[in-house]
Amino acid sequence: METDRLCALTDGVLTEEGVGAIAARAEIFAYFRKLVEARKDIAIDDVVAAMLSGVSDGALSTDDVVLNLLSLLVAGNETSRLALTGAVVAFAQHPDQWDRLRRCRELIPKAVDEILRWTSPGLHVSRTVLQDAEIGGVNIPSGATVAAWLPAGNRDPIVFDEPHIFDVGRNGRPHLSMGHGPHHCIGAALSRVEVAALLDATLDSVEAFELVSPPRYTNSITVSGFTEALVRLH
Repeated sequence: METDRLCALTDGVLTEEGVGAIAARAEIFAYFRKLVEARKDIAIDDVVAAMLSGVSDGALSTDDVVLNLLSLLVAGNETSRLALTGAVVAFAQHPDQWDRLRRCRELIPKAVDEILRWTSPGLHVSRTVLQDAEIGGVNIPSGATVAAWLPAGNRDPIVFDEPHIFDVGRNGRPHLSMGHGPHHCIGAALSRVEVAALLDATLDSVEAFELVSPPRYTNSITVSGFTEALVRLH
């Protein structure tokens, strides 16, 4: 799938994967631009129409719509899949937490958020600084681009007690896997439903997850997770 190629972009070096990622991005952009132009004259009540109403109101540009559609495509395919795969790997590596969840299904909502915090499938978000600022003693000039690395925030010991422990009963402050504020992930509710569905479907039938071989990590600066995880279900 094109999103797999797109997310293979690593450090900008023109490797085979990097060239493929750049080509995939160009193809997806071209597709969405064509879609947006075609939909300007067609009245269909969906997310594209909602974004196009923003263009009519002057709140969004056509480029904004294309970029948001790209974000929805990546989030709907890549990050959700990586969170689900990461959940299985996490329970294979922490069987005590799977046993705990099987004994107490009421922990599912907390387990879902812990899985999202633990896996942190989206690596970072970037923003443009609108005015001179200082963060953590660092001066950031207006116009600079800054990136927040979400997995680092989800492991912040100031925010989370024992952040490097996978705990399905964790109580604490909200994680950053779905973003924050006005840019909170539009698919956050769906993602939680998908993870909860995976847990609900396997709690009664799977006593344990066993990794058959070490999982293979993604090679990307966009998303984090596993491209391959061979698992035996007991």
